[in-house]
Amino acid sequence: MSRLQTRFAQLKEQNRAALVTFVTAGDPGYDTSLAILKGLPAAGADVIELGMPFTDPMADGPAIQLANIRALTAKQIPGEDPANGPRVSPGQQRYPTGVDGLLQPDP
Repeated sequence: MSRLQTRFAQLKEQNRAALVTFVTAGDPGYDTSLAILKGLPAAGADVIELGMPFTDPMADGPAIQLANIRALTAKQIPGEDPANGPRVSPGQQRYPTGVDGLLQPDP
């Protein structure tokens, strides 16, 4: 059973809804984004969805569109870690530690 399946089973047993959060990676900058991500579990997040910034987020609402613009303005390019280079490459089958899934839009 995956960690997501396990978490949702636990929530069902507790008869409570999941707190699923969304954060755009790199918004408003690398350090702040990382601090937000690290703080979400302690703040009660059950699932964290991490959005990769891209230039054409037409299907998203204004808040996510602006988050993408801020991240890209801060030069937070998808797939690049300022300290360690590429994070996840297209077609990669194994994810970094702690990543349970990846949705990647067509280029």
